[in-house]
Amino acid sequence: MTAVQRVQQLAEERDLTLYQVSTLCDIPYSTLKSTIRRGGDISIETAAMVCRGLRIPAATFFSYLDQQQ
Repeated sequence: MTAVQRVQQLAEERDLTLYQVSTLCDIPYSTLKSTIRRGGDISIETAAMVCRGLRIPAATFFSYLDQQQ
């Protein structure tokens, strides 16, 4: 699972749209949408913004990624 897939999973778990996630996390919606569309991944800085916006520890976000490999 990539970090952008983790963001999508967190959004789904919280019944949020990507637009709502982008608003909560102060990330441009276009950044998330274009990253997903082109099959890329988010930066560490963007992942940190997601963690702050969704109020989850970064360790939780990244440890889940490690477990999925």
